[in-house]
Amino acid sequence: MTNNYHKITIYAAVTILACSLVLLFQGTAAAQDTGCNYDRTAPSLDNARLNFKSLNYRCAELELLDRLRNVSLSLKEKADAHVLLAAVYYAMEYKSDGERRNKVVEQFTAAFKQYREWKGTLDVDASEFAEMMEDAKRRVDSGESIPEVTGEPVTIKSCPSSTTALIGSAVFVAAAGFFIVSSSDASSKWDDYENNPDGHDDGLYEDYESANNKRNIVGVATIATGVVTGYLWMKYISGKKKCSQVQNAGLDIAPSSKGVILTYRF
Repeated sequence: MTNNYHKITIYAAVTILACSLVLLFQGTAAAQDTGCNYDRTAPSLDNARLNFKSLNYRCAELELLDRLRNVSLSLKEKADAHVLLAAVYYAMEYKSDGERRNKVVEQFTAAFKQYREWKGTLDVDASEFAEMMEDAKRRVDSGESIPEVTGEPVTIKSCPSSTTALIGSAVFVAAAGFFIVSSSDASSKWDDYENNPDGHDDGLYEDYESANNKRNIVGVATIATGVVTGYLWMKYISGKKKCSQVQNAGLDIAPSSKGVILTYRF
């Protein structure tokens, strides 16, 4: 009976540790690739704009590039995608201002080559951005080429999700609760052994030892889950700062087909 009890206790602790390791690997993977939620069979300009307004620049870029591969788009629809992609590239972080400018002008140029009469509201309200658009118009009209872009853009990663850290917290709370219960059980078994009216009984002491071993194992598992959970929250907070650190604090208001989207940057 005692051996089976030990096996069950060890199995429970190993299970908790295994869950912690899974969460650790999931958290690391999530930091590397957060994924993008959009219909890859029907990429949408409106959804790409929502990602842009939500500061998910990489997702907006990928969706717009997928949309531009659609050969059935009209010239104006292609121009719309290029203009929004110019806004996305303007918001991204680059090693130099020259790289940003060339990427933005390149998209504006592609837009006006597709549809020279394009007129619309720009998604970036900055005089520099508007000047880049005018530069692209001039290049298209004069046939001037765009300087080659050197180096790779440093793309801001999509903001990470806190889901993995929250799951880790739930596992930690469960482990901590299990530890409290096992500690109470061990204390109860010790009281039974000490207060036995017939004197100290070897069977009662074995029960206490079993409960105490269980408490120790669960305690180690609880510490492990606490460390993993702390790591996951640190990764989340660090990623959250990096994905928005180039943006100024403020409130974005963007209309959509379903109403108005409010995005607060802090």
